[in-house]
Amino acid sequence: MAGLDAACCDSDRPAGDTEGRPALDAATRRRIRPSGWHPGGLGWGCRGALTDAVVVAVDDNEDGWRDDLESRGGELNDSLVWRTEDRLHTDEATVAMLVELAAADDAVGRVITDLEVNSPGNGSVWASGRACVDGTPALLKLGARPSERDWMSAVAAANADVVPRVFGSGELRGVGWLVLERCAATLDRRSPAHVASVLTAAARWQCAGAAIEVATDAMGPDWLYEMLGAAASQSCPGDIAGVIGGVERNWEFVVSECGLTPNHGDVHTANAVARDPTGPALLIDPMPIATVWPWDAAYLEAVVAPYLGPAEVGYGAGFVHALARERRVLGLTDHEDQLDRVESVVLAWAAAAWWRMAPWRHANAQWRAWVERCVAPPT
Repeated sequence: MAGLDAACCDSDRPAGDTEGRPALDAATRRRIRPSGWHPGGLGWGCRGALTDAVVVAVDDNEDGWRDDLESRGGELNDSLVWRTEDRLHTDEATVAMLVELAAADDAVGRVITDLEVNSPGNGSVWASGRACVDGTPALLKLGARPSERDWMSAVAAANADVVPRVFGSGELRGVGWLVLERCAATLDRRSPAHVASVLTAAARWQCAGAAIEVATDAMGPDWLYEMLGAAASQSCPGDIAGVIGGVERNWEFVVSECGLTPNHGDVHTANAVARDPTGPALLIDPMPIATVWPWDAAYLEAVVAPYLGPAEVGYGAGFVHALARERRVLGLTDHEDQLDRVESVVLAWAAAAWWRMAPWRHANAQWRAWVERCVAPPT
């Protein structure tokens, strides 16, 4: 995401009851009337311009679509929002309704007040306001996943220099919400100083996470096989077959060298902010995952590869080596005698992962050449 004001990217699965549902005026109803069966099988509704989410009003059985939905095996959700691929719908009417619901909710109202709609993100809804505790400018995110809420709260409590202040979190009709300090500065993926600050923040996240007992997903060979296979199906350059063939052996090797660590999971400049333009990066929008610690570094290198390489950021070696140095400063000790090989293995995985996730980059010659260099079995 491009900072907190232009939030992006994740949401929890909505649910909820029908009690207290706001009445919908005729104009709003016309905008969200059922428009056809969604091919994913999640329900009737209109398709969002920004997402594949589906929004329906369910306060009656108008046109019999509720019965038809249930007869087709759809999972009826008696809140206003349908989830498709973990995204909230972000059309103007739905955003307004969600923020109105939040403003009227007692739990939200004890944390943030004076809500005003911000530009929606990709699958999430944001509103600005002020923290009730001290009047600090704050932002309400609607669509925060449980893992995001849990980890942001835990990391904030453990170390104030890793994430913005967290004022509270919860669920509203099954939609996760999170209230964060509103930070003034966003970061630029083309800025070496900003990229280096984000890598330092990733080390601080891992240091804080090492002492936090919060459940998280785990990355392992099964995930790697799925991801690498998907990259191969998209004609990933390099020796993708060789990388796939070495998954089990190389996973065992990297884990033996690095162990498993809570990673942020989505480290890049758009998932970081700062309190002022020269201040340290603070991480947001985590996708927490227990995996080898170099993953966050390789992931960041893959994101910025079309713009900056290790040399431009001032690193003598790659991002994994740089993260190792940051971890040493924080007192985290690692086996580093095999770090070149570890970096080669994990960078191949990260490059292939981003080839799968970013098809719009496939035509970028610089990006393609970087992926081809990285996607190779270690020597």
